[in-house]
Amino acid sequence: MLPLAVLPSADSLYMKFGRLDSPEGHAFNLPPSHPLTSKVLPGRPALLPRVHIGCSVWSEKGYKGRIFPPRTPQGRFLETYARQLPTVELNGTHYYLPRPEVVASWMAAVPEGFLFCPKVPQFITHRRNMLGNPEMIEQFILRLAAMEGHLGPCIMQMPPYFGPDRLDELARLLEALPQDIAMALEVRHPAWFADTAAQDELFALMEASGTHAILSDVGGRRDALHMRLSSRKVLVRFNGHNLHPTDYHRLNAWALQLQEWMEEGLEEVFFFMHQPEQGLGADLARYFIRTLNARLGLGLPEPIWYGEQQQLSLYTES
Repeated sequence: MLPLAVLPSADSLYMKFGRLDSPEGHAFNLPPSHPLTSKVLPGRPALLPRVHIGCSVWSEKGYKGRIFPPRTPQGRFLETYARQLPTVELNGTHYYLPRPEVVASWMAAVPEGFLFCPKVPQFITHRRNMLGNPEMIEQFILRLAAMEGHLGPCIMQMPPYFGPDRLDELARLLEALPQDIAMALEVRHPAWFADTAAQDELFALMEASGTHAILSDVGGRRDALHMRLSSRKVLVRFNGHNLHPTDYHRLNAWALQLQEWMEEGLEEVFFFMHQPEQGLGADLARYFIRTLNARLGLGLPEPIWYGEQQQLSLYTES
């Protein structure tokens, strides 16, 4: 593994982005679609919308008795996960570059069609000069090339101190990356959401470079849920509260929103579940697959459930 250099101390804040101690007393209404989202959608239904629902990690003991058989050995976690859900965030690449033989073992463990969405390493996104280490950028690109056939959009998660004053630097980084590698961008600095002109410049860059938007549904930073798309593909990172009733209400609202966008031409969705207790992300993934199938008739494969059968109330109009 190639380790990460020492990061700025602000990264500790970055790791706690938008977290709430409790969802009680907070409003989680889904904002309406941004007025400019219709500009990037063709206005007619997508013929075959593709929806990939997954979790933030595959190596999680809490999946045992949920989407893993109770005695699943850790060495088979990825293989078992990939038989149950079609995609996963690859968080490890945010902190280190895996050895080529490790990447090869991941590729051998997953079936055809399974997609990893690796995070761009912090030694790129968190540097004061993002292009300052070209050798490490090249090594990251080589790891991505080895994932051909199993590579979804890469998650470019910018730190909270990355503001509009660095837009030109982001443009140079996107230009330096291979055009055949899909990138999806998440920004967190409040100015991107408060300054309309800055946001317009950012989305002009994203549209021109083919960079997809990431929508962060997190309790304590509702401004980051900007509901603006830059392409016909979107990534949603959903942060729940350990199966609190608000988690399910929010997912019901997302089913409606995704239906609306698909009717306007949205072609592909990656939707990732995050929970404080990560194993519970499997519960939400299963619930959302059921809800979308009931609402949109997508026919998404439902994961086998190894625990006690839960009574999940599916989407209703009420």
